[in-house]
Amino acid sequence: SNTERQRVRTETDTRAATVATLEVEAQAAAAERETAREVTVAADAAVEEADELFAAAEQRAKTARRVVDTLARRAEAERLSARLTKIDAALRERNRICEQLSAIALTDDLLQRIEQAAAAVERAEGQLALVSATLEFAAATDIELVVGGQRVSLPAGRSWSTTAGGATEVEVPGILTARFTPGTTALDVQAQYATAQRDLAAALAAGQVADPAAARHTDQRRRELHNSRDQLTATVVGLCGDDEVEELRSRLAELRVGPDADDIVLDTAAAGVERAEAEAARAKASADCETHRRVAALAASRLTEKSTQAMLLHDKLATQRAELAAATDRLAQQRAEIPDEKQI
Repeated sequence: SNTERQRVRTETDTRAATVATLEVEAQAAAAERETAREVTVAADAAVEEADELFAAAEQRAKTARRVVDTLARRAEAERLSARLTKIDAALRERNRICEQLSAIALTDDLLQRIEQAAAAVERAEGQLALVSATLEFAAATDIELVVGGQRVSLPAGRSWSTTAGGATEVEVPGILTARFTPGTTALDVQAQYATAQRDLAAALAAGQVADPAAARHTDQRRRELHNSRDQLTATVVGLCGDDEVEELRSRLAELRVGPDADDIVLDTAAAGVERAEAEAARAKASADCETHRRVAALAASRLTEKSTQAMLLHDKLATQRAELAAATDRLAQQRAEIPDEKQI
């Protein structure tokens, strides 16, 4: 009928207009999708470049930290080595002094015994001098005497004397022998003197010194060695602090096993500056890398959105084209049956 023909014609015109509009929109969506794809590719490339820059910055920072740590270990090793050198020198000197002290047999008690024995000998000598007899010989002619086993030649007109603290025998060879026997008091004093001498000799032998003067000198030397030993002990304690010497040696061995610092041309200050700059560069590269990743993620999301839009428009356009083709076929069939001029 005429009404159906008009409806189909109107539907065909409407769908043709819709297809034309969708074709424009599909082309625009395809262009936007292509632009989004290009942006995504560029963003991915930027991420890859940022990753490479970050890897380089990370390696630079690691190298800078290693250099600083190596220099710090070398400086610590040098300080520790100098410290141990001083400790070892003090220990060697202290051991040498201890060896000298061990060779000294004299003690405070022995020195006191020697002093007391020497005083007893002096007292006995004084008492002996008071009670001893003095024998004096004057030669009228040349004569030879033997006194207490001692031979004395006495020229004419000369005199000679001796003190007799004990029994004394005087002999004129071939002529006479005279014996002088002291009294009881002199004998007692002589016995005391002999005892005092024996005590002094025993004390000196125990202290391994020759006489009281040598004992006093040895005692002074012993005290000086004690003071030196105590000072060296205090020095070692001060150098060690709270650490044990073997712990310090172990720590030094550990430091020397570490990386060699001989190939490092930077000093500590320059290495510190380089580490600070490297850490700053690493932080910036990390931030840039994160920024590029976010941009790439947005670009990928935008590409997905544009691809979806383009696909939907493509599907919609295909549907409209199919429906337009169907409407066009129906209109063509109607026209084949009844031309348009006969519909008037």
